[in-house]
This record gives sequence, structure tokens and C-alpha cells, in this order.
Amino acid sequence: MIAADILKRFEGMKSSDERKNAESHWQQIAEVIAPRKNDFLGKKTKGDKRNQRVYDSTGISANELLAAGLHGIATNPASRWFGIRVLGDDLMEIEAVKETLSKRETLMFREMHAPGASISTHLHEMYLDVGAFGTAVMFIGDKGGRPRFQTRHLREVYTDTDADGDVDTIYREFSLSARQIKQQWPDSVPTEVTKSIEADRPDEQYEIVHGVFPREERKEGSALRADMPVASVYILRKGPHLLEDGGFEEFPYAVLMWSQNPGEKLGRGPGMTALPDVNMLQEMMRVHLRAGQKIVDPPLMVTNDRIIGPITLIPGGVNYLAPGGSITPLLTGGRLDISFQMMEDVRNRIGRIFFSDVVRPFAERTTETATEVIQRVQQQMRLLGPVLGRLEKALGQIITRVHGIMDRAGKFGELPDELVGQPFTVEFVSPIATAQRTGEVENMMNWLTMNAQFAQLHPEIDKRIKWDSLPVWTADRLRIDPELTFSDDEVEANDEESRQQDQLQQAAALAPAAKDAAAAAKLGAEAQQIGLQ
Repeated sequence: MIAADILKRFEGMKSSDERKNAESHWQQIAEVIAPRKNDFLGKKTKGDKRNQRVYDSTGISANELLAAGLHGIATNPASRWFGIRVLGDDLMEIEAVKETLSKRETLMFREMHAPGASISTHLHEMYLDVGAFGTAVMFIGDKGGRPRFQTRHLREVYTDTDADGDVDTIYREFSLSARQIKQQWPDSVPTEVTKSIEADRPDEQYEIVHGVFPREERKEGSALRADMPVASVYILRKGPHLLEDGGFEEFPYAVLMWSQNPGEKLGRGPGMTALPDVNMLQEMMRVHLRAGQKIVDPPLMVTNDRIIGPITLIPGGVNYLAPGGSITPLLTGGRLDISFQMMEDVRNRIGRIFFSDVVRPFAERTTETATEVIQRVQQQMRLLGPVLGRLEKALGQIITRVHGIMDRAGKFGELPDELVGQPFTVEFVSPIATAQRTGEVENMMNWLTMNAQFAQLHPEIDKRIKWDSLPVWTADRLRIDPELTFSDDEVEANDEESRQQDQLQQAAALAPAAKDAAAAAKLGAEAQQIGLQ
């Protein structure tokens, strides 16, 4: 594909009806829920005010609380929230396999949460976008074998899907200065950019289009970037001029959608559902403020033929009236308490749309018992289950990309023979995912409790329980680090060592008695010998 063909497809995606409708909708949402990003319909000046329409910040805070809650529930940076497994339970029972996968998980988590990677910052930004606009896009780059994460502004990215509805094409439109273009593509700088630099205009801005899409024609087995399965093409719009024709081994974007209508390529989120209530709340707050001002600083009733000079309205001001004249406040009869209650109802409704009661921070629940915590987690799973399913799909794309980057950089070492050629799959061990597996463990504990009651009547029932398998099964469900458990071979070796120790102790205990017995036997033999003589 030449640059002109790529730009033609990009312009078609940019001018589609779905995209235009989405941008109009996103702009309305951004003005009252995500003011930092209210530049979908025209670029804003950097540093300008963007919250002119906001009288009440309930929509903003509800979305921020949802983002923080999702971050804590699904991708808490304080603990490892993902795992790597291979298909087939028989492989996962091999100690070398479990240890290898555990080490890879640790290395990946450490690399992803390194200070320079900034995954926590950009995950939070992604959750803000998906809560407000229903769609969020994160780019996972490769910087010398180390992953780097950037959540893209939806204004910049344009998506397309394959026949299965999965996003496989993304175009991004952004600007770079002439100096930045020369730094990034020194071997393919267009003449016009070079002239800008030579004319002392290094900060002149140029529009760039970055296209990422499946490469239809490529040489199988080639190590060239231009033959990778995912194409990566940078084009200078003015010209157009091809800056780079490269590629990726994996799709470098993770796209998260809150929900999706059939046939649509973009998501829908709580921000769209709450927009009517948020807009109504802005108007209610504006009227409420005006009503409060009238009560605190009411209009005045005066007769114009009784006033000497102008009316002074400042605190402590003095007005001079003719005899019989008076200034009285106009009492409107406004009920601020009713207005406030109406707004509280709308705020609560907005909070429920953004799942505020579900994702409320743990710090606010200090009086909960262990049973109450378990019940709340189960409630979270029920209410957020569909959302977490789509979230895990996007997080799986991130983990797959990171694993590929680090594997090609040789940061994992050699694979054991059992894993050569085996496909990997991602498993989530976040608090909410762990809670789901904890349900299996709780069922098992309840089953053991019932068996204990049955065993009081029929002791033979206990023989049906594989007691030796319970610790291994529980450790697997709770994703316990393999380093904390002994393998079957280690258990057998430990048992053999224990048997040897027991034998030595028994021998040591019998030694004195054996010595006395030997002495007695010797004396008896000597006495018998004397008697014979």
C-alpha cells in the first residue's frame, strides 16, 4: 500500500457517520464528566480553562471513583494481578513448568511496574476513558526490550474491526515539530521539513498519521520489520510522504470497551447513560445558586419618590429616605431544602450508574467483618462481572504484548522441554479474580464440614477423601507461589530422611539396653564356665 492509499482509508474512517456521531456525543460527555478532554470538536489552546459548563462536579467525581475502583479491583499495583498458564492440566502439574511460569510472571510484573513504564498511570487513564466514553485505547511500545505504556486520547485514534468484531486496525493522527520529525526519522526527512529547520523554524508543526493494520502481503519467515504480521506505517500528511514502513509481531494496542451495540465499532459506557442526569444537575445547581443568592441578598422593594439619592447596597451602607419611605426585601418564598433534596436524588442516581456503591474504597469500610467482606466481593463480582470479562480481554492483550517484547529480548532464559512449542494463556489473579476462585475453596471447605458430620455416623466415609491432594488443589486455586510448596519428589525425599532419622533415634535409644544385655550375657557365660570347672 502506498501513502496515498493509506491516507484514503484513514479519511474514510475519519468521515464515517458513526465516528461523527461518536465525537459529538463524546464532546457533550467531556464537558461535564471529563473536562480535560473536551476537545473532540476542535482543538483547544494548551492550558486554557475547560470546565466552564460545570456547576456541580458529581459526574466528574463519580467517574474518577469508578476508575480508582476498577484499578484496585482488577489491576492493583500492590500485588501481582495476572498469571501465565499453558493449556493442559497435566503440564501444570509438572514442577519445572510451574516454576518457569512463576518466574516469568514475577519478571513481567516487575518490568511493567518499573518507574519508567508508567503502567499504573496509564491504566487509570484508560479506566477514566472507558467510564466516561465507553471506549479506551492503550499503546504498548517496545523500548529496547522494555515495555512502555501510553493511553491515547480518543480524539487521535480511529478504529476498525475484523469479521469477528475484534479491533485489528487503528489509525492515529497527531502533530510533531520539524525538529522532532528529524530526530525520529533522520533517514527519511522530507525536503519541506528540512527547509523549515534551515529557516530557523524547528518548532513548526506537521500532521502525522500512524497506521497499524494486518499486513496482507509479506514474506513468511523474514526478520525484516516490513514483513512482520502487523504493519506500522508513519505518513506525513503534507505530500503525502512515507516516513517509515515497519511492523509489530503482535497488535500493539489494547482496546477496552464497556459495552458494545451489535454492528457498532465503538463502545458505550456509564458516561453516556448518566449524561442526561449530569446535564440536568448542572441546570438544577445553576437555578439553586440563583435562588440562594436571592434569599441571602434579596431584591429590594422601594418607592422611587421617597428616596433621597442613590440606593446603597454594600454592607453597612446608609440610605436616606423621605418621611414615610421604606426599603423592604422581596421575599420570593423559595425552598432551598426542596431544591437540595431534588439534587441529592439526582446525585445518587448518577452514583449508581457509575457503580459508586460497588467500588467504594476499602478504607471507607473499616467496620466490616470477614463475612461481610466476602459478601461484598461476591456482590462486586455479580454487578461487575460482564464489565470485568471485557476488561480481562483488554488486559490479556497487554500481557500478551509484554510477554512477546520481553521474550524476544531474551529476558526469560531457556524454556524447559515440556514448554517448547506450547501456547501460553493469561490468567488473572486480581482480588476480584481470586475471589472467584476462593468460592471453589469455600465450597470444598463446606463439603469437608459436611463429610465430618457424616463420618460421625459412618467413619468409613473419610476413606473417600484424597487428603494428600487437598493442599495441592487449594494452592492451585489460590495461585500460591510454587516456591512455598514441596513437590512430590521433595515430599518423598523428606519422608525418607524422616524415616532415617527415626531409625537412628531408635538405635540410639536401644544402645544402652543392648550394652547391658551384652554384659549380662558375658557374665552368665563366665559363671557357667566356672561352674563346669
